[in-house]
Amino acid sequence: MRGTYVSDDTPAGWYQAGDRPGQQRYHDGSGWTDHYAPIDQPTQQQYPQQGAYPVQPQKKGGFPKWLIPVIACLGLVFIAVIGGAIAGSPDEEADEATTTTEPDGFAKCNDGSISDNTDLRAICSSHDGVSEWLSEYGECADGTVIALRDDPQCPSGGDLAKLLPGYEPEVGPDDIALCKDGTFSDNLDLAATCSSHAGVEDWLADYGRCEGGEVIRLEDGPRCPGGEDLAELMPTDYVPPTTTEPPATTAPPTTTAPPATAAPADTYEAGNYTFADVQVSSDFVDDFSVRARATNNGDTVESASFAVTLFAGGSVVGTGTAFVSNFEAGSTITVEFISIDDFTEHDEVEFQVESEF
Repeated sequence: MRGTYVSDDTPAGWYQAGDRPGQQRYHDGSGWTDHYAPIDQPTQQQYPQQGAYPVQPQKKGGFPKWLIPVIACLGLVFIAVIGGAIAGSPDEEADEATTTTEPDGFAKCNDGSISDNTDLRAICSSHDGVSEWLSEYGECADGTVIALRDDPQCPSGGDLAKLLPGYEPEVGPDDIALCKDGTFSDNLDLAATCSSHAGVEDWLADYGRCEGGEVIRLEDGPRCPGGEDLAELMPTDYVPPTTTEPPATTAPPTTTAPPATAAPADTYEAGNYTFADVQVSSDFVDDFSVRARATNNGDTVESASFAVTLFAGGSVVGTGTAFVSNFEAGSTITVEFISIDDFTEHDEVEFQVESEF
């Protein structure tokens, strides 16, 4: 709505009415009154009676006073905007520094495309394979953190959930091994520790205690007895007790055959044979055996069998037999007699030739 702007120091007079076209309204120097008059009606510069409203002629040229407060307000607004921008800049920079833009995918493929396939077995499979991963580490759907290198796999073939830019693996309170992909494992099943992380690079202690209580050394594929899980790592300063070697098992003394009973001084004749140097002893099962030197005083024989009778206290306590072949005439050989009778001290030996053929 057009009208005349007046400030607080405007002198009393008639001014163009903004609320009534073609009308003038009287300002008494402190505020508008309810007095109106047509613009083309001559007015005098005087205070009207109550209800009258003289018009003050408008001044021509010069700077409109009503623009002063407008410009002042605009200036204040401009200063506030600039000041806010300057004051807000550090916060915005901080926000930009702390805000991480999630990449559009997980890996860059060899054909230059980006793949967001969460199935690690199929990622970039239609794009000539993976050229590079967009982060060094990622988190699987089950929460397992894996290193994205070579041929990464989530446990049980699970999917990759998200990338972990800037992630640095740290040892957890329950971890027992450093894996070859740089992560740590807390899997107490020694057959499966680091199985999804390229295997064990190093154990976090030299010794561990199994569930059954046995302490084992953690090196080169350790296993607990009976497939038990590992219960805990032993302290780094743990020293296993010195194992005392059991005394060497002393071999049982060699059974020494009782000394041979001296044979009678004379020789024994049986047929065409002479037996001398007779020795009687116990064998390894306490049966007796007899050894003698036999001489063939007759012709050469293809074979011959002999018998010996052992006496003790005038009574027969056992007999033994021997068999020889190709016994040449005039030759002397050693003959062994075998008996299944118990060995008993004897008084004399009697030889008998049982057969000759």
